[in-house]
This record gives sequence, C-alpha cells and structure tokens, in this order.
Amino acid sequence: MLVVSLKSSKKRIKLFLLMGLILLFIVFTFIFFIPNQQTKAICEKGKYKLTAGTNQERINFLSQFGWQVNNKPISQQDIVVPKKFEKEYEDYNKIQKKQGLDLKKFEGKTCKKIVYFITNYPEKAEEIKATLLIRSNKVIGGDISSSKYKGLMHGFLKP
Repeated sequence: MLVVSLKSSKKRIKLFLLMGLILLFIVFTFIFFIPNQQTKAICEKGKYKLTAGTNQERINFLSQFGWQVNNKPISQQDIVVPKKFEKEYEDYNKIQKKQGLDLKKFEGKTCKKIVYFITNYPEKAEEIKATLLIRSNKVIGGDISSSKYKGLMHGFLKP
C-alpha cells in the first residue's frame, strides 16, 4: 500500500490558485477572443478562400467568382450584425448559407462593409455592386446587388 502525504502551506495554495487562474484565462481567451479561424467556405462552385484583409485580397476574393471590380471600393463603413434577425436579415442569411457562410455566428458583432462596383456583370447593367462583410480579415458574408436594376440581389456566384 502506498500512502502519499502532502503538507499544504500558504505558498503552495497561492501557487495552485494562480496556476488555476492562468489556465482559466487561457481557456477563456480561446473561447471568446480568438478570431474566426475559418479560412475557406464551400458553395456550389466548390471551396473558396475567405481572406480579405487588404484591398488586393478583397479583389482576389471576388475574382474567385469571376468578378472584375474597380480597384478602389466605393464605400467602407463599420456595421453591427443585429443581435436578433428580423425577416429581412433571415432572408439575407439564406443567401449567405447557400454560399457556405452564416451571419448567425456574428450576431451583435461589428464588421466592415466594403462595397465595389462590378465592371463585368453579364448583362452589363449599370451600378451592379459587390458588398463584402468582413471581420478579422475574413469575409463573413456579402452579395452582388443593384437597387436600380430590377432590385437584383444574389450570392457571389455568377447567375
């Protein structure tokens, strides 16, 4: 029979508690503060990269779907994904899910909305725009749309 006896001192108890707090901090950091690690998504076309930290990466992102855009975005702003989705956002999220994304993961979070003019839309309609929603340098959502051309809106794939 083996018997182990440990003498506890205030120093050992403090050290044990400190190690426990450090471990909790590490776990908490991984759960809540590590940015979205998803680097690829899957749609009907197949896998595609989500990297969009720089202007060139955003242009490259859109080119994966065959889109050509002006080199400079026409607008850029911070937006907050709603904490509770109303019907319009639920419908918009259906477009996102078809392209392998889901905005529900980002409810209540701030992201960048960056918009580009598309220069090669098939019917050459004017003012067709590509909207990218970006968080942690990754595309989390977006669409191809025009308010002037029959209220057009669809995912990143060409129709």
